[in-house]
Amino acid sequence: MAGASDRVPAAWASWINVVLGVWMIISPFVLRFAASSAALDWNSITFGILIVIASLAAISSLSPGPSWLNVVFGIWLITAPFILGFGAITAATTNSVVVGIVVGVLALAAVLAKSPAARERAPGV
Repeated sequence: MAGASDRVPAAWASWINVVLGVWMIISPFVLRFAASSAALDWNSITFGILIVIASLAAISSLSPGPSWLNVVFGIWLITAPFILGFGAITAATTNSVVVGIVVGVLALAAVLAKSPAARERAPGV
């Protein structure tokens, strides 16, 4: 059975993703691309909220499910500028792609930290 110390790497990754989710919520206003596109605004805000929710769920769960959601959300953020057509807005595109990469990588790290193999290797298990 996994203890609390086994979840530390996953929890840190998820807490960083909480911060990145909040950043996505406020980034259209901080980076001043809020007036550029309604799709851009709603995408940033909606996926920021989803990332925060999934990250908070991942922190309190031994299941990798919420972290897998953040992997998917990260992939979406990477592709969204090109699918939604705001690829020409440099600040928005850079923000979405960079945050998407970081969220996805951290979420994948949390998934791997929660895997049965990682729990078997953990000391004191």
